[in-house]
Amino acid sequence: MIHRAWVGSVLLSSLLFVAACGGSGGGGSPVPGSSNDNTPQLPLDPPPEEPPPPEPPSQAPNVILLYIDDLNNDLGCYGNPVVQSPRMDSLAARGMRFDRAYCPYPLCDASRMSMLSGLRPTSAGLLKNREYFPPGPEIQGVPLLPVQFRRHGYQTGGVGKIFSNTLEHLAHPENWDEYHDFEDDPGIPQPDPNPIPGERVLVWGEFKNGADGSLGKMSDTHNTDAFLGMMERFEEPFFLTLGIRKPHSPYVYPERFGSLYNPSTDVPPLPPEEAGDDWRRGVPLGNLGNQAGLPPEWDNDPDGGRREFTVAYWRLVSYVDEQVGRVLDRVDELGMADRTILVLVSDHGFSLGHHGHYAKNALWDRETRAPLLISVPWLTPGQSTEVPVDQIDLYPTLMELCGLSVPAGLEGESLVPLLRGESRPSPGVAFSMLQTNGVSRVHFMSRSEDGYKFVRWDESDDHMLYDLNSDPGEYRNLYGDPAYQPIVDKHLQYMAEEGLLRAYSHFARAGVPGSLGVPRVTASDRPILGTTIELDLVSSSPSPEAGVLVMGQGGGTTATPFGGNFLTSQILSLTDVTLDAAEKRVSFDIPDDSGLAGFSHLVQLAQTDSGAANGYSLSRVLRLWFWSE
Repeated sequence: MIHRAWVGSVLLSSLLFVAACGGSGGGGSPVPGSSNDNTPQLPLDPPPEEPPPPEPPSQAPNVILLYIDDLNNDLGCYGNPVVQSPRMDSLAARGMRFDRAYCPYPLCDASRMSMLSGLRPTSAGLLKNREYFPPGPEIQGVPLLPVQFRRHGYQTGGVGKIFSNTLEHLAHPENWDEYHDFEDDPGIPQPDPNPIPGERVLVWGEFKNGADGSLGKMSDTHNTDAFLGMMERFEEPFFLTLGIRKPHSPYVYPERFGSLYNPSTDVPPLPPEEAGDDWRRGVPLGNLGNQAGLPPEWDNDPDGGRREFTVAYWRLVSYVDEQVGRVLDRVDELGMADRTILVLVSDHGFSLGHHGHYAKNALWDRETRAPLLISVPWLTPGQSTEVPVDQIDLYPTLMELCGLSVPAGLEGESLVPLLRGESRPSPGVAFSMLQTNGVSRVHFMSRSEDGYKFVRWDESDDHMLYDLNSDPGEYRNLYGDPAYQPIVDKHLQYMAEEGLLRAYSHFARAGVPGSLGVPRVTASDRPILGTTIELDLVSSSPSPEAGVLVMGQGGGTTATPFGGNFLTSQILSLTDVTLDAAEKRVSFDIPDDSGLAGFSHLVQLAQTDSGAANGYSLSRVLRLWFWSE
């Protein structure tokens, strides 16, 4: 591989030498080591010189991205006095710890695709998990992060869960020079009978592999093994990503971690505010739902269950820490620490019983805030910042650090000024979003540098405003208090400036070549029953083979052939679809008697083989979202 010259910003530093000269000791009490006879004092030894900071490497630096699943901020370096995370703590000490880093979306797939594209979920086009997403090297014309590195001469390698388990971007040949994954942990014991049939979220215990119960390697251990080998084989400069699945459920850990934490003594009690219902005032129902099903026995001892859940999760955090340490050790062993940027990030946070909530998929800080550690060898180590930042800021940050061109269309902002100890040019505001209630209603969260957090709940008078300086646990909703209306107005302005509050009439994504193409929606309002929908197409397309399916969320309980992606959708097969290839336009009616009562935001078009609900091809799917301010 040809090594490109890399032009970086060279840090200049100067050292101050201070020599203190002694004087007479007269007039006061004798100073230890001196006398009262005006004997001249020897000058104090000058302080030792601090070594100058290392200069940027002369060639393009390597980048290692450690992408953790479901990791919250229960780490030593983030102030948790119980959790043992020495290797992640050491990474924080050799770089910068971002104390207020927020995920784009508190769910795996949407958050990952957003961060790795540098686009917000509403622009990237993914607001769910396990949803078909056409594979390719770009999204909305923006190269994915590994693609951008590869186009600039880097070798790119991925191991484990990076985009997500179900997205075909994982092993797409344009993303990686090499990709591996050990997907599952075999031999995970399940309770018998399972208190929650089909549910694995609350399963925990020691990992045993094989019928004889002998300890085997968990999938993350296998993946870390493969990653260490990749580090040795790849030619520099490289961009390598290790996706670690734990501490994601099921909470099964190697045997030696089983006694690491004591649920009775190590888990602190919940704050007293949890006991009452005052904290629920004004909180939308969609932010009170619980992703993790709770076993029936928790009804008798909910706090005991919370403690058991928490220590099972923490044991996996310490297991993850061990894998991170193996990577850090290999960086040092290979002598590449002075030319390798290290990044550790989690796709989102995770709740452990606060607000009666477990897991993710809500806009509480425990779920939208996540660890972000960045170590740049030639920048000052051991720093931290409380400036709120977005995870989508990581893409332009790495471009700037590596001297690469920044693709047009990125929606994040480089963190390099913060890494240098400077201020950012824009206000310190971070955003997250969430889709709830089985419909495409998207709710937006803003977290400002002055400590306030605002959540705008779509189509609801229930919004959320918290002063995290005085109420870090988010128990006193200040929304509705006239004294705080200026704060609300300021946050609405932040959202408007970010483009989050405009009426979306174009949110769409295309399928593979041969599909209907990328639409441009002509109507600015959301589609409603009894109206005609007209869509402009970017490119001409063949006529649908037998019809078009339209799916609207919120209209019923019929599950779809997607395997549960649209659990509250009903399917309507329309034959009166007009597709004008010359004019690049498709139009169709949504009749009043379609059965889509409550249809509000989502339309899905799919070319079909037979026009039947079970006859369409996923490779020809096209989805369109509509929502208004």
